Amino acid sequence: MKTRANYFLTLIVAALATVSCNNKETEQEKPQDVKVNVKKIKKVNILQELNYSATIEADNTAQVSFAVSGVINNVAVNEGQTVKNGELLASLDATTYTNTLQIANLTYEQSLDSYNRLNELYIKGSLPEKDYIDVRTKLAQAAASKRISAKQIKDTRLTSPMSGIVTKRFVEKGSAAAPGLPAF
Repeated sequence: MKTRANYFLTLIVAALATVSCNNKETEQEKPQDVKVNVKKIKKVNILQELNYSATIEADNTAQVSFAVSGVINNVAVNEGQTVKNGELLASLDATTYTNTLQIANLTYEQSLDSYNRLNELYIKGSLPEKDYIDVRTKLAQAAASKRISAKQIKDTRLTSPMSGIVTKRFVEKGSAAAPGLPAF
């Protein structure tokens, strides 16, 4: 078995030697020239734009409405607009409230005059206490009416209760506003 293996081994070596000797040297091909462009590297500032999808939720939201009723004569902001705390959002026609304040001022002046004249009589003891209490009450009522009318005029101007963004506008110029109905 050894002689047989030696025989095959010799046969393989002879075949390899024959094959390797038959290789003729071939001419090597010359590589072709390749054109190369050289550019100088520069530092360039490129803004990268990134797009994200998200849902934004507010920390605080408020529905604001007028404290008095009336017809809207000015809308100062639009949806999506940024507003600051105290900024005017809209206003109502204040004609009725201005006239009411004038009446309240006149009533107060009249009540004050009556009080001043009757107070002197009360101090001298010439006025019954019941009449003095009536005139003093009328003066207090006229003063309260005057303050209420002044506040109503102030309430015709709707201002932002906080800084933020107007997300929804429910009113238009000429529309009616009522207390408690959301305007923004």
